[in-house]
Amino acid sequence: MEDGTPCPADELVVPLALRGESGTGAVRLLKRKDTGESWFGSFNYGPVRNEKGDIVGAVLTARDITASRAAEQALRKSELRFRTLVGAVSAVTWSCPSSGLHIEPQPEWMAFTGQTAEEMLGDGWTKAVHPKTSTRRRSHGERPWRGASHMRASTASAITTANGTG
Repeated sequence: MEDGTPCPADELVVPLALRGESGTGAVRLLKRKDTGESWFGSFNYGPVRNEKGDIVGAVLTARDITASRAAEQALRKSELRFRTLVGAVSAVTWSCPSSGLHIEPQPEWMAFTGQTAEEMLGDGWTKAVHPKTSTRRRSHGERPWRGASHMRASTASAITTANGTG
């Protein structure tokens, strides 16, 4: 079944179709009796009827989705590890496009600075940066940030907020 338990015989798609049921994208975990190998399949199925409407067979398509399910599970685990790490660090982790103008709210930044989403969008986030940090960034240039942006890489900066924290 979709939850990873083996499919009971009465829930296999052919018997369902022969009972008159139809389905699309039904996920089943199947296990070969001879090798013990398991695989996930995605099935579309339905009954085949004669001119009188009697069920005379079943039609189905099957697709092995084992690899995609494993990839989805690995991605979920990776995202959970990332979110746990971000939540555990004392630094503020956020991202923005290469323009430096925020186009979506950054909850960690907002919690750290007290800015609302409206206040931090665009270049509004810079209003929460201490003037000395802003001057230092201008005097040293933004080469590390611009270089990371150009290379689509990450960079880190120490920023003091306007209220002196950071």
